Amino acid sequence: RVQNTELPAWRKAQQADLSRARTPQQAIVTSALPPLDGWQVETLYTPLIQVGGDVYGWRQLEQGASLFWVADATGHGVAAALFTTLVALLFTHASSESKTAHGILTRVNAEFYSVLRGRSFMTACCAVVEPDGRLSFAGAGHPPLLLRRRDGSVETVSSLATMIGIHPAIEIAETAPTLARGDLALLYTDGVYSSR
Repeated sequence: RVQNTELPAWRKAQQADLSRARTPQQAIVTSALPPLDGWQVETLYTPLIQVGGDVYGWRQLEQGASLFWVADATGHGVAAALFTTLVALLFTHASSESKTAHGILTRVNAEFYSVLRGRSFMTACCAVVEPDGRLSFAGAGHPPLLLRRRDGSVETVSSLATMIGIHPAIEIAETAPTLARGDLALLYTDGVYSSR
C-alpha cells in the first residue's frame, strides 16, 4: 500500500527530471545548420522518450570544410542525455585540435575514456566534408555511412573501430569517398531501426 501511494510521486519526479534533461539536449541538436554553398543538409531527431542517448552536431572547420558527427550512448533517459552532452563538448574540443575524421574521433575517444575510465561507452562516427566533395569518414562501433549515388546505387562505408570509451586508445581508420553532384550521404544511429 505504501509503495502504491509513493509510485505517483516517484513517477512525477522522474518525468520532471526527463523534461529538465531535454532542454540542454534539444539545444545541442536543434542549433542552426551551417550555410554550405552548393550543399543541402537536413536533420531529423526524434527520441523515443523525452531524452535519448542519440546526439549529433556539426562545426565549420578551416578552409570551408565542415565536420558532421553522430553518437549513440547506451540506454535512454537522464544518464544517456548527460553522456550526449559530454560527447558534444568533446567533439567541439577535438575539432579545434584536429581537422581529420580519424584524428577527431581518436581524440574524442581518449577524452571520453579519461572521464569515465571504461565505465560507459558509445558508438560514434564523424565525417569531414571538403567544399569539393572529398569526404573523410571514421566510425567507432557505429552503423555505416550510407552513400546513395546519383545513379541510385548505394554504398556502405563501415565503422572500423570498437566503440569509444572502452579503451584509452583505439585504432581508428579513415575512409575517403568523394561526393559528386546528386549524391546523398546519410549518418544515422540505430534509432532508425527502432522507428520501423
